[in-house]
Amino acid sequence: LDKHLSPLKKEVLSHEKKDQTSSPNKYENLSIPDKLELGKKYFCLSLQRTVTLKKLDKNGRNAFVSNNNISIKVPSSSLREANVPGTRSIEQNSVSIIDSALVSQIEYDCRGMRLEEFQSLVETTISDLLLEKIPFVTFIHGHGTGVLKSWLRKFVKSNSDLTIIPSKTGNDGETQVTLKS
Repeated sequence: LDKHLSPLKKEVLSHEKKDQTSSPNKYENLSIPDKLELGKKYFCLSLQRTVTLKKLDKNGRNAFVSNNNISIKVPSSSLREANVPGTRSIEQNSVSIIDSALVSQIEYDCRGMRLEEFQSLVETTISDLLLEKIPFVTFIHGHGTGVLKSWLRKFVKSNSDLTIIPSKTGNDGETQVTLKS
């Protein structure tokens, strides 16, 4: 599994170790937001970088943030006001709710899903992959019109931390994704 470590995961772990040994007032100049707004940029203490808030879970304890086209789940308490020049809030008309009771799986049967639902599932699952909760994930998208397969393969190719494992069975109706070594 060591050869599949994501650079992002390594960075998160190294920063967590640094945070344990650094002074507790390291980020005292960053204020805790009164209210989290979807689409707004925040500084994430656990990732130590500016991220965009995409979704909140039902309880508001966990947030899905994005950075470099990858969404990852972090504790909401790790988000701070980002005083980045040029940062602006994006108006959103709806709030996406994530069921935090979902258990990580390594295989998902996505046949018949609509693209939006499939995209949400992939982003959630990829965050589990990046956090090494799972070693790989298989999406069974079927053949059909190819919309899900096409979107998934473009998404994986656009993310430098991910790669597609070639199918040993020759089944083009499923795609297996893992971290690049």
